[in-house]
Amino acid sequence: MTTEKNDYNRIVGLLRKSKPLFDQQAMTEQKILEQVEKLNRQDTRLHGIPEILFGWAYVPALRRVLIAASFLLVGFFAIQQSALLRQVRDINRQVIVLRNESEPPALPELGSQLTLYRLSGKIHSNGEIRITGNDLEKFIEAFNELDVRYRDLMKIIQENPDIKNYVDKKLEEENKTRPNL
Repeated sequence: MTTEKNDYNRIVGLLRKSKPLFDQQAMTEQKILEQVEKLNRQDTRLHGIPEILFGWAYVPALRRVLIAASFLLVGFFAIQQSALLRQVRDINRQVIVLRNESEPPALPELGSQLTLYRLSGKIHSNGEIRITGNDLEKFIEAFNELDVRYRDLMKIIQENPDIKNYVDKKLEEENKTRPNL
């Protein structure tokens, strides 16, 4: 290692002592500058495209504007998604009543009353009701039948004063025995 170090020191010393001539020095400077310029031209070709595409990233004001725009877009997306989810949940709460147009309704719009009752929020079993179309039709038919019987019964009671007095007495007795809550 000492021989190598001695050789190195000897060569560096010789180079320091022997200065190039003036015209050689100018030519050497020119060649060095040409080589440096040649390297810069090659780097410009390779680095020019990314610089053109991503040069905006070095502008701080533009970065801040783009970050603010991205936050606005994310906020808009979140609001839109929450509105869509709310609408989907509301669809689950709606009652759809299908009926035959050939049959005259026995009740004044029972389907619309059920729909209004449901939409008003009075029927809530954890936010949803599951009922099939057949069950709903059976329910409506049973309700219609009871309504017809009730009307007939009320008509009979109104026509016969003895029955009316009897029913009134029974209702009064029941109201007396029932506790007021």
